[in-house]
Amino acid sequence: MLLSACSTTSNVPLSSPLKQPPAVETHPGSIAILYAENLRHHRCIAGKGYIAASWTIELGAPSIGMFDRIFSALFENPVGLQADAASQIPANSKGVIEVGLLKYDGCEVTGPIGRQKITVAYQATLRAREGSVIARWEGHGRAGPADNLEGYTEKIPFGEVETRYLGALTSLAMRRAAADFVINFERNPSLRAWLEK
Repeated sequence: MLLSACSTTSNVPLSSPLKQPPAVETHPGSIAILYAENLRHHRCIAGKGYIAASWTIELGAPSIGMFDRIFSALFENPVGLQADAASQIPANSKGVIEVGLLKYDGCEVTGPIGRQKITVAYQATLRAREGSVIARWEGHGRAGPADNLEGYTEKIPFGEVETRYLGALTSLAMRRAAADFVINFERNPSLRAWLEK
């Protein structure tokens, strides 16, 4: 049984990082949202597991779902753009915010279960309709062994302990990165001045 567990590849389950949108002031009007390729199609496979021989982590869909909630709280009318429609900003949108993945080290973690640390970082660029850069900001989050991990329990099948733990760490790091992202958005003076024009 142990030998068969060591030859498996497991998907790391990611819970929804945000239970509710952030409590922030909603900006009037419309803004277009574009998710960068490195975020939309993020997938990494690591082969350093203690229980599973390797695991696969995909941040794209859970990150986009999290940012959709954030932008629906920040803006009255956020409009998602497809990657191939980046130049086709809707007529009523003031500009475009592009969000990408700056860092994720979850496929590089090593060490016994319960001792790993994971960092997630996102970066955003706000461009005016004509393409000039108005502002850039980031959101960083980290989770590790000292954290209380929601959704991770000790009463799970042996073969899933590692992937569930990594999923819980990643989800917490994503949530912390989202909080930092919103704080940095709110504190960016050039961004706020442009939005208030």
